[in-house]
Amino acid sequence: MCTHSSNKPSLQAVMLAVIDLLNRRAAQFEREEEPWLRLEALRALRLLVLPPPASQTPMGAGRDPDSQTWSACWWVEKDIGHATHGETRRRLVEAVDRTLTGLQGSRNPLPKIMAFGCLRNLALGSPACRSHVVHSKLAHLTVAMLAEQAKASNGLPVEDLFVEGCGLLVALAVGPRKHQRILVEAGAYGLAEDLLKNMAQYRKVAAASFVLLGVLCMDEGCAAKLARKGDEAMKAAAFVAERWPLQVAEAVRAARQPLGSSIAALIKQGTAAAKAAAAR
Repeated sequence: MCTHSSNKPSLQAVMLAVIDLLNRRAAQFEREEEPWLRLEALRALRLLVLPPPASQTPMGAGRDPDSQTWSACWWVEKDIGHATHGETRRRLVEAVDRTLTGLQGSRNPLPKIMAFGCLRNLALGSPACRSHVVHSKLAHLTVAMLAEQAKASNGLPVEDLFVEGCGLLVALAVGPRKHQRILVEAGAYGLAEDLLKNMAQYRKVAAASFVLLGVLCMDEGCAAKLARKGDEAMKAAAFVAERWPLQVAEAVRAARQPLGSSIAALIKQGTAAAKAAAAR
């Protein structure tokens, strides 16, 4: 689907049709009418902007994430991400933004998962789209929704919701350090700390929040806070790295982004502790 230029008009038309559907039915969706239509529209949009697998080579520490080749489909990088298509990019982000805003009071996690996934794919597929999302209020909205969901989970979280949400925030951190500062200002550091402390027993959530904390600690302010003796986030991260070493290592490889040095060191410590425990 990504390699044949003859598909270009139909694929772009489908994407614009889905955006139009979300916009035209926004009022009904906000009233929780036709929830399955909203869900399927978001699911379709998520697939339409899905970048193909990129190189599996992990990025080295300190390497600029934007130097990594994200082999995005032509219609993500050129038709959505290209500078001449700012209107399409704006419509796409605003459609998902409005949908997410309308989902704040919803108890149904599935459309939130799809919306997070859609934005994550866009952020990974095109630097222009990522910048557009970062400079909107979507990071603040995502952090607020995840924090609210964490409080309402009562010990039984929908793991995929937190994994996709953290994945979106990690994807938005790619690029200049300003992106990380925006995420910190949105409360992502506190969110990562809370998830590590309160959901450490859920391996997928724990691993996703570990990566989020590590990416945020590329910011000097977060790194300094983490370095303070007795920092709760550092203790929680160390516990997760030791309890779920395989899941943490896999999540870090999948993110393909450099982590703060103090967090990166915990991965080796956790792996060593796990091997020592297995040898007893």
